[in-house]
Amino acid sequence: MKLPPHFKTMAIAALVLKIIAGWGIGWLYLYYYGGNGDTWQYDWQAKVINQLAKENPQKYWLFMRTIYEPIHLKDVYDRCHCEKPRAMLMTKIVSILYRITNNNYWISSALLSIIAFTGLLYALLQIIRLFPQHSTALTIGFLWIPSTVVWSSGLLKETIMMTCISGIVGISFSWYQNISQSLSKTIFKVLLLLVFSSLLIFLKYYYAATLFPTLLAFFLADYLYKTFQFQFYITFFIAWLCCAAIGTSFHPNLHFQNILEATYKNHQNIIAETVNPNNLLFFYKFQPTIKSFLLNIPLGIMQGLSMPYIWKVQHWFQALASFENMLFLVLAIIHMINFKKTFKVSPKEKLAILAVVTFSLSTLAWLSLAVPNAGSLTRYKIGFLPFWGSLLLCGVIPKISLLLQRYRPF
Repeated sequence: MKLPPHFKTMAIAALVLKIIAGWGIGWLYLYYYGGNGDTWQYDWQAKVINQLAKENPQKYWLFMRTIYEPIHLKDVYDRCHCEKPRAMLMTKIVSILYRITNNNYWISSALLSIIAFTGLLYALLQIIRLFPQHSTALTIGFLWIPSTVVWSSGLLKETIMMTCISGIVGISFSWYQNISQSLSKTIFKVLLLLVFSSLLIFLKYYYAATLFPTLLAFFLADYLYKTFQFQFYITFFIAWLCCAAIGTSFHPNLHFQNILEATYKNHQNIIAETVNPNNLLFFYKFQPTIKSFLLNIPLGIMQGLSMPYIWKVQHWFQALASFENMLFLVLAIIHMINFKKTFKVSPKEKLAILAVVTFSLSTLAWLSLAVPNAGSLTRYKIGFLPFWGSLLLCGVIPKISLLLQRYRPF
């Protein structure tokens, strides 16, 4: 496998940075926001649950096996002050970690960061096997994009989400490349894939609704192109639409009769909860109708790619996200201007470009409508950012390397 120079050093440095970022999130919410925020809520709830394990072990294990709130465990749920099933699942995961680390937030944060990093590294290595000529851009895209490093670290749902997405992608691509493995490893990977898929559907169903159709459409289009020379553009989009239609069964909010109303309701709730109106995305007369959705999707994508604007930043977190967005937006515009050069690649690379663009923009379109807050959007969109960032960097990194080699002083 062709890896970029100093890959091991880059990976170790990225791991250390990820652990520090997880601790930084904890410190920020503890000292700057006074212990508010979901990361410290999970800490408090996990400690309450683990206290239950000491008082009533039987009730604890019964509680850990339930997903939704049953009547006979209402007192436990009331004790945790948690009504949202997704948040409670995250609390249960933290509770398991706390039983290992003796209720230590900082060690548990480091462990979750290491797990997320391992998933990203595994997915990265599988994709490098497929596209070794882009190993440097892929390494930077998967391990070094600031938003991904920060918001997929520590005790956050996004850390679990990133682990699931990268795990699903890594395992899928290892099978796609027919890497020979023992039966025990195959069984282990099947079990992991089932766990990752279940967690992703439950915690972040909207990512499952775009990721699974994209992967299935990619593999099917590639197979039909190799076997029958079918046009993979048409095959990919037909397969993606069919799989996306099946994906609407993942969650009640994705059902055809519910998706418009559920998105609009969440949109209104986010607006009502947003304190600073400068953080809100602008939409034109947004209503729960197909026409309004189609009209506002381009607005959502453009703002999702560019906000927070540099002239509206209020702290360094926003400044970092703004600079990152500006860089990627400039790279996207360069690729669009040089469209012919960008697509002067192998059919497999063209299909990969199609898959990454479809996955990234379809997810962003839904997220921008459902979560019209620039700060929240920066956090939620990290699920596709490693792929989107890698794609944009692939055309730039080789040119930078060439310039550096040409003008080296020695």
